[in-house]
Amino acid sequence: MDGASENKSIAELSEKESTTIQTLAPDILAEIFMLCVPIDHYRLGNSMRVRTQAPLSLGRVCSRWRSVSISSPIIWSRLAIVGSGAREVGCEKDLEATNLWISRSGSCPLSILLHYPPQCSNLSILSPIIESLIAQSWRWKDIRISVPSELNSLILASFCTGQLPQLENFDFTVSDSGQPGKDSLSLKLSSAPRLQICRFSGKVGIHTNFDGQIHHVRNVNIMLDVGSAGMSLDDVLNLLTHCPLLEELTFFVKQCSTSHQQGRPSIIELSHLRHFSLALPPGIDPGYLVDTLRLPALTHLHLYMGINVVPDYSTDWPHLRTMLARSLPPLQFLTLSSVPIVEATLMECLSYTPLLISLSLSGCSDSILEFLTMDENNPSGDACPYLETLKFDRPSHFSSRAMIAMILSRRPSTNDIEGGNGKMLKYVDGVFSRMDNTIISHRDIAKCIQNGLKLDF
Repeated sequence: MDGASENKSIAELSEKESTTIQTLAPDILAEIFMLCVPIDHYRLGNSMRVRTQAPLSLGRVCSRWRSVSISSPIIWSRLAIVGSGAREVGCEKDLEATNLWISRSGSCPLSILLHYPPQCSNLSILSPIIESLIAQSWRWKDIRISVPSELNSLILASFCTGQLPQLENFDFTVSDSGQPGKDSLSLKLSSAPRLQICRFSGKVGIHTNFDGQIHHVRNVNIMLDVGSAGMSLDDVLNLLTHCPLLEELTFFVKQCSTSHQQGRPSIIELSHLRHFSLALPPGIDPGYLVDTLRLPALTHLHLYMGINVVPDYSTDWPHLRTMLARSLPPLQFLTLSSVPIVEATLMECLSYTPLLISLSLSGCSDSILEFLTMDENNPSGDACPYLETLKFDRPSHFSSRAMIAMILSRRPSTNDIEGGNGKMLKYVDGVFSRMDNTIISHRDIAKCIQNGLKLDF
C-alpha cells in the first residue's frame, strides 16, 4: 500500500469513527461521559475547576457534546473543591463552581471532596461554600471533608437535622494544627440510616448518638489528636451495642467511663467484626468491655494501653484470654502494646490463635521464645505455626540462644511448608543490639537471612 492510499484509509476510518460516536443516543453518550469524570481527586491533586478534565472538557469538543453533558445530571454529581487557601479569588471561583455543579446535578446523590489546608485564611469566603453543600445534605452519598477546626460545628450540624437519608460514606478530618476544641460534638448517626463508613480524625471530640436505634454502619474509625475533648469507653460500648454489623472499629479513647456498669449486657456478640483497634492513655482499663465481647470473625486485633508507658508485668490482665477463649477467632494479626499481661496468660492467649501471622509485643523473654519454638517431633503442640512476623516495641530480656533456637525451629526444612505444616518466619524486629553479632554470625541464621529472613535491630 502506498502512502497516499494509507493516508486515505486512515482518514476514512477517522471519519467513520467520528460519525459513529455522533450517532450514539444521548443516554449512552452520557454513560460514556461519566466514565471520563475523575474519581480520585486526592490522587490527582486538583479540583473540579480544571478545564482539561471532565466534565468541563467535554463541553469544549462540540456543541452536541456540550448539550449532552450539560443535560446529564449524573456527570455533575461529583464535586471536588480543593483549595490552596492562599487567595480570596480562588475561594470565590470555588463557590461559583460549587453552585454550578449543584444546579446541573439535578437530584442525583452527591459525592463531595472538600479540602482546604490549615493555613486557609478565607474562612468568611469558605463558609458560603460549605453552606451551599449543607443545603444539599439530603443528597449526600460519599463525603470526604478536611477543613480548619473553626468549621467543625458547621459541618457536623447536618447530623442534627435528620436529613441524611442517602449518606453512605462520611470521612471528616480537622486539618488544623492549632488548639483542639474543648467541647465535644454530638454525632447523631440515626440521621444517616444508610451510613456504612464513618471516619473522624484531628482535634475534635465526638460523641455518638443512636437515639436507641440499631444502626447498620460497618466501618468506624475515630482517631483523635492528643488533647482533644471527649471519647470514653462508654462511646465504644455505645457503638458495639448499637452496630451489630460492624466489620472494622478503630477508636482512640480519651476519658474514663462513668456509667459503664449501668445496663451493660453480659455478652456482646459481633459476628462480623474483623478489625478491632483500641488505643487508650494511662489510667484507663478497658477490661470490663473486653470481658463482654464475643468476636468469632476477628482477624486483626490491636490493643494499645497506656500509650508510651512501660507495662507493669507484676499484675495480670486476664480479660484478653477470656475474650479469645470465648470467641476462638481466626486471628491473624495481634498487637499488644503496653498491655500488663503476664507470660502464662499471654501464652494461653496464643494457644487460642493457631492462625496467627503477625505478633507485636511490648517485650519478650526466653519463656515466650521457647513457647514459640517449634518441635518437629511434636508438631501438634506447636504454637502459632504460621507466624511470619515477630516484633517488640521495647527493649526485651531474652538470650541470643533462645532467639536463635526459635528462628531455626521455623526454617522451611523443619516446618515442611509443602506439607502445609507452617510457614517460614520472615521478619523479626526489636532484637537487642548487644545480641546482634551473636545472632547474625551464627552460621544457620546467616543461611536463613540469605533465604529471605529479615532481622531489624
